Amino acid sequence: MFENMCGVAIPFWLPIDFNISMWKYFLIFCNAYNLGYILPKGASVTILYYGFLVFAVDRIDFLISIFEELNPRMEEKKAREKFKFCVEYYTEIARLVDDINDTVGVIFAPMQNGLVSIIIAVLEYQALMGKGAIAFFPLSLWLILQAVACRCGQTLEDASTRLRSKVYGMPWYQMKISFQKDFRIFHAQVQKGFHLKMKPSIFMNMEYYYQFMNGSYSILMFLVNMERKNMK
Repeated sequence: MFENMCGVAIPFWLPIDFNISMWKYFLIFCNAYNLGYILPKGASVTILYYGFLVFAVDRIDFLISIFEELNPRMEEKKAREKFKFCVEYYTEIARLVDDINDTVGVIFAPMQNGLVSIIIAVLEYQALMGKGAIAFFPLSLWLILQAVACRCGQTLEDASTRLRSKVYGMPWYQMKISFQKDFRIFHAQVQKGFHLKMKPSIFMNMEYYYQFMNGSYSILMFLVNMERKNMK
């Protein structure tokens, strides 16, 4: 049962014969649903992500530049004013990330939790079965949209890592004793980082894109091997 399935257990759980006409109508429905509903929504969400990303990353880079001006040897009053600005600015960025995760993240969640993997696998299957002209356009768009969304998340995480490194490298132990406690609280908060998150707990980054493509490939191999089995 498993010898030709790339280690995927789906044939054992779902031993369905694919040579029946029902699957032809299923593929037609998938194409119509994909082009008419899912793909436009995915494109819209990805555009929102990109717009949010540019805004958020610019703010993080600006915060880093302000934080670089903070010096333990500065006058305490001036240092506290600059530090207070950094804390307030960081809080605004954190709210922005939370808002995008609570809105677009919820909208995009159903497509991220397996649906897109199935759609791409079906389109790849159609392309391999000689329907490349029909499947190539939506397949290319889905791969691009998924890559852009994950690249956006990775870029945000990279900017967050730069901020964490800058805060971590600050010699806080040289500050005034009364200032050290506040700085350590801010340091602990910054170390959590920023992520583009799909509900319930998917971080959109290039590692997820790699896992996503592996899942799509497994489904594709399932379809291809079932087709080969039916042709024997």
